[in-house]
Amino acid sequence: MISAVVLAAGASTRMGAPKLLLPLGGEPLVRRAVRQVSAAGFDDVLVVVGSEHEATLAALEGLLVRHAINLQFASGMGSSF
Repeated sequence: MISAVVLAAGASTRMGAPKLLLPLGGEPLVRRAVRQVSAAGFDDVLVVVGSEHEATLAALEGLLVRHAINLQFASGMGSSF
């Protein structure tokens, strides 16, 4: 079994807005990225969310992925692993 992990926990502090929720091609960026990873043929996709996790999970609704919530997202990307 081969799993993909998508790190989507960042707070987008430099952007000033949750960039993963911004639209790209008619859908939130996070949904587009996760949809493309899912289509790549992995057996499993795990999405790590943190900042804005409720809105991020809502954007992923209907996709066949698992998720984990990183409550320590502010300490950096390493905490998502």
